[in-house]
Amino acid sequence: MLIDNDALDAFCEAADEPMRASYTVRELSTLTGVDVHGLYKDIGAGRLRTYMPAGNTRGRRVLASEADAWIKEYWRSCTPVADGEEK
Repeated sequence: MLIDNDALDAFCEAADEPMRASYTVRELSTLTGVDVHGLYKDIGAGRLRTYMPAGNTRGRRVLASEADAWIKEYWRSCTPVADGEEK
């Protein structure tokens, strides 16, 4: 079953990178242009969900579906809204 990750797909296409099932925080930073520290801030605040692969103590990963949801919310929160419009 394919999941619609259209926002993430647009970033991958722009960077000429293939879509993957998951990304490291650093890879997501490179792909989106958002600073690693900003990503970790969103992780700490619960806005970006990550997981630690079994047996690892470092190298948190972000599922593609979580990255896509975060991108949509992040850019929505950064986009100015005209008076009377909903965000």
